[in-house]
Amino acid sequence: GLSMPIGFKNGTDGSFTTAINAMQSASKSHHFLGVNDQGYASIVNTTGNPDGHIVLRGGSKGVNFENQHVKSISSDLKKINTVYYWKIIIIRGAVVLLAQFCFYTSLTKIEFATASSLGFTSPLFITLLSIPILSHKVGFYRIFAVCFGFLGVLAIFQPFNDGFTIWLILPVIAGFCYALSSILVRFFPDEIHSGSIQIGQQLVTALIGAVVLTTMGDFVSIETIKDAQIFLLLGLFGGIGVLSLVISYRMVEPSLLAPFEYFGIPISFILGWLFFAEAPFEILFPGVFFIVSAGMIIIYRESRNKL
Repeated sequence: GLSMPIGFKNGTDGSFTTAINAMQSASKSHHFLGVNDQGYASIVNTTGNPDGHIVLRGGSKGVNFENQHVKSISSDLKKINTVYYWKIIIIRGAVVLLAQFCFYTSLTKIEFATASSLGFTSPLFITLLSIPILSHKVGFYRIFAVCFGFLGVLAIFQPFNDGFTIWLILPVIAGFCYALSSILVRFFPDEIHSGSIQIGQQLVTALIGAVVLTTMGDFVSIETIKDAQIFLLLGLFGGIGVLSLVISYRMVEPSLLAPFEYFGIPISFILGWLFFAEAPFEILFPGVFFIVSAGMIIIYRESRNKL
């Protein structure tokens, strides 16, 4: 390597990604075929160059070294710090733990289909959170669909009815937390594998959960093989599901992908009926219709925009 500060020019289109990736690569240790001081072929080892920098040379779209461009590249450079990503993982771990606590607690208090339906407010929150966090533009129809969906939530809540219970709020809190977790995934660069993100987040969630459980001092041990099998299946299917969501939300704009989660509502209703003999029609309708319709409106509008 070269023992001097090295500058990396941005791409010909004015983008910074290529230069940032090159600077990251140069900062790491490398081993390659070269020539030593005696003129013999040898394996050359480098410790990495910590003095790389970006050269803003403009591009096909014009200059890129004005104030807003410098701020943008500075923000991107900060994101390559490993500590930055671990902060996101820790936040996601805490948020997912809160979501799981709220959702699983609600399952012990209200019907499975009701809790699942309210938990599917997550796509509504994803659409809303993508505006301030990811600076995504969400049109009138998607905003209208979100509002329509929340009307469905109120219809299920029936806040002025004698059947209203505070436990109905827990799956909505879980939906918000799951939405925030999905949004935060977008801050990881493509070179970080989705599996690594998920494993890191699960380890952090388990660690925080263990600390909370130890502090509370109130836990029940697994006593039977059947209970152990249930926990294993819960972890297996839950892990596969969350990993699939992590991969999909990194590939597609969250506000576009979120509506497809609504299909989980009829699935949860069927599972609740099959496994627990629950069919809370009077609670879910017409509220669940509003929530599903909201998702369909967004899907329809986005398909029209892509034509």
